Amino acid sequence: VVVETANPHQTVRQAQPVNFPAIINGKLEKPGELDFYSFHAKQGQELTFEVVSSQNCDPRLALYPQGRSWFGPERPTRLLMKEERTSDLMPLEARGTYRILEAGEYFLEVSSLFGKGTPNSSYQVRIAFREQSPRYEAQSEQPPGEWPERSFSRKLNDNWMTNLEARAVEAGDESTTQAKGGSSTQGSGVDSGAERGPKKVLRLPSRPSSVVEREPNDRAAQAQDISVPAVIEGTIEPPGDVDNFKFKVEPGQKLALEIETPDAKPPYFNPRLGIVDSQDHELFSNVERRLSMFNNNADPQVYLKSVEPKAIYTFERGGEYVLQIRDVTSRYGNPSYRYRILLRPEIPHVGEVSVEDGDRINLSRGEPKRLTITASYEEGFTGDLSFTFTGLPEGVQAFPAVQFNDGRAPLEVTVNPDVIAPKPQKTTIVLLASPEAPLTSKPMIVQLHCHPIAKGRLGPNLLVREIPLMVVEGSQQKEEKPQ
Repeated sequence: VVVETANPHQTVRQAQPVNFPAIINGKLEKPGELDFYSFHAKQGQELTFEVVSSQNCDPRLALYPQGRSWFGPERPTRLLMKEERTSDLMPLEARGTYRILEAGEYFLEVSSLFGKGTPNSSYQVRIAFREQSPRYEAQSEQPPGEWPERSFSRKLNDNWMTNLEARAVEAGDESTTQAKGGSSTQGSGVDSGAERGPKKVLRLPSRPSSVVEREPNDRAAQAQDISVPAVIEGTIEPPGDVDNFKFKVEPGQKLALEIETPDAKPPYFNPRLGIVDSQDHELFSNVERRLSMFNNNADPQVYLKSVEPKAIYTFERGGEYVLQIRDVTSRYGNPSYRYRILLRPEIPHVGEVSVEDGDRINLSRGEPKRLTITASYEEGFTGDLSFTFTGLPEGVQAFPAVQFNDGRAPLEVTVNPDVIAPKPQKTTIVLLASPEAPLTSKPMIVQLHCHPIAKGRLGPNLLVREIPLMVVEGSQQKEEKPQ
């Protein structure tokens, strides 16, 4: 682990030396700040560079070799990482790979999108050999409770719609069950104990039909007929290929479109999905458009950030529409550019739930520990969530809390959130170990659960995450110990 030096290192000449593999902890404290790090690499080494985490900024990475650019001695020549050579789209995450062609000194630049920088803007960057980077493992086991809904890698299999229903509050539920062992909270809160919700009788939608792409279908006039719901499988090949499918909707019908890329994924294959009407007017797409105020003139600036694996839309008018799928550019396409699209009715449900700094918890006796939880409300879900911890050590309690909001408007927002983004809801839980709580000699696994609540009905018990927790001695208790 490397901590950023306090000395200036905003140019190649001032670069802070590091050895890899390493994780670099740094800050971008001022607008427009650049941080440079230097390292020596051998010919043939394949290295990965990735932003592991960040706060209050969107870090970007750039790689440079030793030597000057013809623009000037202080300006190095940028090297394109492997991912940057295959896509013109801004990557979802700042990471890339590069094979060293010539041994020597190299420089990694860390910056922030549109030059954002504040005293609270921090980052963690990992430099490692490719085989050591967990990002590139072919298969990684999903941690218990993790729900990868908005990922191009999740499997849109026959059970996917059933899994979505299991995260919803069924309108026909009958429930008089209350959670035991503690007081419940109103809205997004927490209980001190948990009990599974009532058994649901699901009203499952019809099984999606299976559609395999047939060429030629490059034009809307050649579009294949499909019905809702349907799973469409096809390939973008050759470069410039566009696949068209037509379907009918009723006025006011709400549909969700989800995309899986079984082989090549972003940043290599960036599937762009759009829906056009009979006038060849595109109603929406899965491309996220961002509005930023971070530029030299503080003027609103719209840019295309990424393609998203999911989009939802309400069709005001009934009739026939055409679904078009292609790569975001017209320059790429091959047999690995496979896609699977699920076109289905919307299912209001609870999506991904994340816990800030929730990978592990060291709980000091007598000192409260605040956990910020962000839940994604998907496809029109408007209920509440009740959070519950199970397996807490003796003397540890969980309490609901109110999160502070400074009321300042964000300086960067998504222009089309209703189509490509869920509605995030935040809540806070405070964990507190009493001064007499027994110390733990090894981590204990505690479970965080949530219950969706809608229209007075309690939904299923959802496992959010398993968290290793230890009770340790408080700082005040250490000071009171005799010397």
